[in-house]
Amino acid sequence: MNKHSGQFLANLGVNGYQKLPSGLIRQWGCILAPTGGSSAAIDIVFPVQFPNACLNVVGSIGIWTSDYDAVAIHRSCRQALSIGMPLKNGVDAQVFIDNNVQSMRVVYWEATGN
Repeated sequence: MNKHSGQFLANLGVNGYQKLPSGLIRQWGCILAPTGGSSAAIDIVFPVQFPNACLNVVGSIGIWTSDYDAVAIHRSCRQALSIGMPLKNGVDAQVFIDNNVQSMRVVYWEATGN
């Protein structure tokens, strides 16, 4: 075990984080968006709270499938994601779905802070 390994605490799961010795923390995860409507609010809760501030959040949204080409309609599923102002423990977002509202969407996100 490296003498510095304690400075690199991590949870490398689907919803996880990596703490760096500089104090920077990277977090990531995914959340399924509700189906059946053209818009939905989602609450993203970070795996660990940032001690000082969340500096940045980026996200993407897509169809929840391992085979994008399995169903032809997946190519026409349009969606957008709006991310609010991040807090230390999470961020609110809004999903907008233009068509095929019954197709399951997933939001992938990554947050950086200290």
